[in-house]
Amino acid sequence: MNENNDNPIKELLDQLLLNDYSFNSTDELRETIEHILVNYDYVNQSDIHYLDFDVEFVDGADFIRIIPHNLITALWFSGVFPKSTNTVLNKNHYKEHGTYYSFNEDEKELIINKLR
Repeated sequence: MNENNDNPIKELLDQLLLNDYSFNSTDELRETIEHILVNYDYVNQSDIHYLDFDVEFVDGADFIRIIPHNLITALWFSGVFPKSTNTVLNKNHYKEHGTYYSFNEDEKELIINKLR
């Protein structure tokens, strides 16, 4: 797996907001994200089906709202790539390198807390 500390999804979305990329549909954006995650070795091909999110393009706004539907998707969009998806499946929390991540299913948001 890719051991870099970069966040390829954030980079893609930043470029999209800067109008360096354009997508005709949410499906095209999803396919691009899947391609980046798998082909650049961030996520195993066998795990990509856990990627579950919606995208809201807001007319006239300078942001895109990404709405993750599970913890693993929220982690991936945050640049956190657990070595095994089994460690986070069916859970709403994950701990790594002194950071505790919890996923609020009702609000569809990732809460990040640094541990002492």
